[in-house]
Amino acid sequence: MAELEGRKIAAPEFSGSAFSTTEIHLPKPTDPEKRWEVRFDTLEVITVLGRYDSNRRGHVILWDDDSIFPLAPGTTILIPTGTKRVLFLPVAADEKQFLFRQYFHSSILRWIEKGGYSDSTADREAATSEEVAAGLAAWEAERSRRARTSPKLFSKLSDVYTL
Repeated sequence: MAELEGRKIAAPEFSGSAFSTTEIHLPKPTDPEKRWEVRFDTLEVITVLGRYDSNRRGHVILWDDDSIFPLAPGTTILIPTGTKRVLFLPVAADEKQFLFRQYFHSSILRWIEKGGYSDSTADREAATSEEVAAGLAAWEAERSRRARTSPKLFSKLSDVYTL
């Protein structure tokens, strides 16, 4: 963000925001889209805007999950875009659908899970507050559980990453 602020050709849209990149565009209805330039640990928040019949058109397809979901205008979804192929079904010629896409690093979720504390602040607060210490211990227990169970979910690389 600091690099962009010094240049006249580009500036961050939301200075100080957790969202480092924002796009507004029309969905491409022909090819499943995987954001190769987006790291696997980056999440994308997509808010679907427009005027269309969401019962018949404008659904999202998550190819890697064999899933399809209707998305009414105004719906917001969270997708790990760097690891999922996404396709939006086309809308009718007289209808419009726009995607408001925002990207943020998944470490923000860790910050949220820790009650809005950074690692150093959480450690410092835990030393003086039993409530913070208990919350931090619960977070660490859940993190450890996920670390133990995650390898059991995937047996080979192709289960985690698809082309």
